[in-house]
Amino acid sequence: SENPFTVTAQAAAKKIGLNKTKHTLTTGAAYTLKLLDKKGKTISASKVKWSTSSKKIATVSSKGAVKGIKKGTATITATYKGEKYTCKVTVKNASLSNTKKTLVEGKSFTLKLKDAAGKNVSYKNIKFSTSDKNIATVSKKGVVKAVGNGKATISATYLGKTYKCTVTAKGYIILSKSSMDIYYGDTDKRTVKVTLNDSSTIYYKIIEGGNLVNVSWSQKWKDSTTSLFITPKYGNRTGIAKIKIYTETQPKKYKVITVNFKTPTL
Repeated sequence: SENPFTVTAQAAAKKIGLNKTKHTLTTGAAYTLKLLDKKGKTISASKVKWSTSSKKIATVSSKGAVKGIKKGTATITATYKGEKYTCKVTVKNASLSNTKKTLVEGKSFTLKLKDAAGKNVSYKNIKFSTSDKNIATVSKKGVVKAVGNGKATISATYLGKTYKCTVTAKGYIILSKSSMDIYYGDTDKRTVKVTLNDSSTIYYKIIEGGNLVNVSWSQKWKDSTTSLFITPKYGNRTGIAKIKIYTETQPKKYKVITVNFKTPTL
């Protein structure tokens, strides 16, 4: 017999609405909103009026294309046949894996950029540059290498916005001075501060003018720095002496101190 309590289930009727009611955009990125009819088909953009609550945060075109302008939140409204449909758009900046980094000369690391969704941005979409290639270099794939001593800014430009990382490069061997003049008759001792950013043993070698100078190390170290003492052997010689400062672990990263023995000009 027929069950008087049987109810035929019907699918809930679909409503007109936007394809998204909230969306997160990276600054500079774009996304197209669509207004869908009850059958899920896109309503022609020409029949819809689009507007934004803040053009400073996000803009929207007559075709529903939303663009993130700067960090913040804006409401995009689609008006159709007197009804309003809204989408909350949150604009976030991309983020660099590092905003500052300290490296010893010769060392490197890789910068990565993540979009608002936390996904890595393809390197082909990023333009990298350095403020000083004599301090730090950067490759097309974000590999940053310290090549000198000092500070450089690495910039990563994506979708028109630039993100920066300050790199402090420490020279492998740093000299307080790399040259000096000693005039005829002067026998005073000179001091050069030498910093080694490594745990290796540091050496000196007189590679020119060994008959002109005496050289010795201070026995004291502070913050990876010691002193090299340079004293004229005689007070009546002219010429050039050169002193090489190096380690055996990184022999190519040596420094040279040049000492000019001169006759004073009258």
